[in-house]
Amino acid sequence: MAKLSPLLFAFALLCSLSSLLVAGQVENDDPRGKVLFVSEPSCDSWRCQVKWRQGTKHRVNWFNPPRGKVSIKLVPQEGTTGLKEYTLTPSVSGKHHGDKCDRGEQKDVPCGMFSWTVPLDTVPGQYMIEVASLKHPDLVGYTDTVVITKARKNKSRRSQGAVGQRLHERRSEDPWDAADNQPPIDGE
Repeated sequence: MAKLSPLLFAFALLCSLSSLLVAGQVENDDPRGKVLFVSEPSCDSWRCQVKWRQGTKHRVNWFNPPRGKVSIKLVPQEGTTGLKEYTLTPSVSGKHHGDKCDRGEQKDVPCGMFSWTVPLDTVPGQYMIEVASLKHPDLVGYTDTVVITKARKNKSRRSQGAVGQRLHERRSEDPWDAADNQPPIDGE
């Protein structure tokens, strides 16, 4: 029985540390009081993955933006190799489309939203969305893992993807948000 004691102690210690890690993750997923919490894309479990195809349109949503502008990027997931960073927008108001963003249960908090079409030349792999304050670079929010997959190969999806690619290119040249036919919101 004396030999079981150290094993039981080690098991109890391991269980205790595991619960702390899970509690830390849950706290990290709680937007209350957090500056720049990225709420979309997301999924309902810890370490889950959201799948996006090349040529498809998606939105990024966040709560509690800092004053000023933010940048939004698709960045390689930690530990991946051979992927590059993609800029969704280099600069947009932290409250961009604040009237259309999803506040969830936090009805009284400011939020922002940005629509983006995954370019057809995006290298498939595991990424995260990063929303960062331009004024305060230490204020950064990340999403769950976003897995980019290849576009479907049938004719109708290919032609939609080409339209999506042109929309992305146009958006980078034009200050109007072509997806919603709304001008960007400047300032607060």
